[in-house]
Amino acid sequence: MAPPRSPLPSVRQPSWLRLVLLAPALAWAQGTPVVASGVKVHLTVGQQKVLNVGLAMGLLCDDGTVVQAELRPVSDTENDLVLIGLKPGKTDCRAGTANVSRSKLIHISVSAKP
Repeated sequence: MAPPRSPLPSVRQPSWLRLVLLAPALAWAQGTPVVASGVKVHLTVGQQKVLNVGLAMGLLCDDGTVVQAELRPVSDTENDLVLIGLKPGKTDCRAGTANVSRSKLIHISVSAKP
């Protein structure tokens, strides 16, 4: 017996689009470092920086011991990302995990106070 057909029309993706979408996952699976774009922020321990991230909803940081990160609403259409350096190190944060098309990637490095 044949599987039931979906009532939705099938959408064929161009091969170049599949490659673009799968390339980071393939590189990660092979142990190849993936060079990501994004904003670079440098802080010292205790320093605070505020970035406007638009209508970003959701926040995910790789290492919460390096930086304290918090999304704060500014208006109905904008949020600020508040970063505070906690200890020397590097981490990445992505604001906007709820909708990838509106996400912002931030590369953060924190150094000791001079």
